[in-house]
Amino acid sequence: MRAYAERIGLRAVINRVVGEHRRAFDPGLMVLAMVVDTLSGRSPLYHLESFFEGRDTQLPLGERVDASVFNDDNAGAALDLLYAPGTQRLYTEVSMAAFRAFELSTDKVHFDTTSVSVYGDYRCNEDDEEAARLRLTYGHSKDKCPDLKPFVVSMLCVGGNVPIMGQCEHGNASDNTLLSTISKRLKDFGIHCRLGAGHARQSCHYGPGHSLHHPAAGDLR
Repeated sequence: MRAYAERIGLRAVINRVVGEHRRAFDPGLMVLAMVVDTLSGRSPLYHLESFFEGRDTQLPLGERVDASVFNDDNAGAALDLLYAPGTQRLYTEVSMAAFRAFELSTDKVHFDTTSVSVYGDYRCNEDDEEAARLRLTYGHSKDKCPDLKPFVVSMLCVGGNVPIMGQCEHGNASDNTLLSTISKRLKDFGIHCRLGAGHARQSCHYGPGHSLHHPAAGDLR
């Protein structure tokens, strides 16, 4: 995990995107710690400190760090720092870093969506800008739970289905609309897609003269 993180420059990407801050911890290191914890069995964030107690952090994190650094206050503050620039931007920045580091194939681009159903009412106040960003409302349930409100996850992949862009959409988001949006966004970078109407599981083909290396990572969000 550490080798992959170092190869894509995970810590540097996180620290660059969150910008200057006055904290008693390194945001990139905190994110790497969360990744290690998640891929090692995923304990709750408030147990992140106990997860690293008695462990040699040199191997998974690349330096010796006292477990107390990963207390729940710092973990929560790190999430606040990630929220400020937007998780969508962070996701794309990290994905594009991996894309470049591993020189992934761009012969095909694959775009797909799925729905995630939740329990509860989740009433949305349209006057609340934060709440209106993601409306959990009735729509086409791909997991066959029409009685539950879903939200939609869209994802753009390259190479061997490696995601470079992902986003949560409104629960009633249309596949056709999302396909049209992503097609226009890619066309802005000279990538012309042939998308099948009414179906999200299509591949975008484009000529060898075009490459996803051209756009800046922060632009593809």
